Amino acid sequence: MAGVWAADPNAPQSKRLPFRIKGTVVHGYARGGKELGFPTANFNPEAFKDILEEADVGVYYGWARLNDDGIEPMVMSIGNNPQYGNKEKSAEVHILKKYTEDFYGAKLAVVVVGFVRDMLKFTSLQQLIDAMNMDVSYSKEQLETEYAQTLKKDPFLTS
Repeated sequence: MAGVWAADPNAPQSKRLPFRIKGTVVHGYARGGKELGFPTANFNPEAFKDILEEADVGVYYGWARLNDDGIEPMVMSIGNNPQYGNKEKSAEVHILKKYTEDFYGAKLAVVVVGFVRDMLKFTSLQQLIDAMNMDVSYSKEQLETEYAQTLKKDPFLTS
C-alpha cells in the first residue's frame, strides 16, 4: 500500500493537498496515549515512503477509516517529533473517536485535507498538550467546511 499525491509532486506542499495514505497500523513509541492523552495509530513508514520524504513536517487534519469502520475525523503529525528528538520521520494519526482496544495490524486509510501548524518543540509537555488540544479544536472546525465534507466521501476511503 502506498501514498498518493493529489497533484503535481513538484508543487509546494500547500498545493498538493489533499493527499492520501493507506497502510497497516504498527507499534510506535507508545507516548501518544500514555504520556500525552492522544493515542495515535502509526503507519509503517514503508507504506508511504514517497510522501514521508516529500511532505512538510507539521500537523495536519483530515479523515480516517480503520478497517471497515466508519469514516472519522483525525489529526495527524508528520515529522521527527522535536519534543522527543526522534531521528526518523514518522506519521502518527490521532483518530477523534475513542477506541477501547489497540488495533495494531489494522488497515488504516487517511485523506489529509489541510495543514494546521508547523511542528514545534515546547518548553514543557503541558504546553505540547495544550497545543494538541488547540489542533483538535481547529481541525474539527475545518472538517465542517463544505470542502472537507466533500473529501469525507473520497473513494479512497469508501472503497
